[in-house]
Amino acid sequence: MTPCPVSIRGQYFPSQKAAAEALGVTPAAISQTLLRHGHCDRLGAPSGAVGNQNATAVPVQIGALRFRSVKSAAEQLGVSRSTLSRFMVGKSGQTARETIIAAAMRFSRFGPVAEVGQ
Repeated sequence: MTPCPVSIRGQYFPSQKAAAEALGVTPAAISQTLLRHGHCDRLGAPSGAVGNQNATAVPVQIGALRFRSVKSAAEQLGVSRSTLSRFMVGKSGQTARETIIAAAMRFSRFGPVAEVGQ
């Protein structure tokens, strides 16, 4: 098989194997990317959705408190996202409801929960 030169993000490689070694991927990854997209400019680069930063936040309201998202509310109240999510859809137990209500009352009086080590 004859080596096929490839250019990735402006860098020229004499073969797909050489490009794969330089980028820390397999030659098959380069072949697949070329077949799917026609270029390899995004190969080996981090995706745009790191940490889900591009997702649209859904505002959350607990009583009179408003938060940017479930994640933000859970962090500020000091409860887990899953516990808060179950509470919001009415599927949490009595203990979880009391925990979240107590956390909301504490938040409205004292502000967000401090992280460990602060």
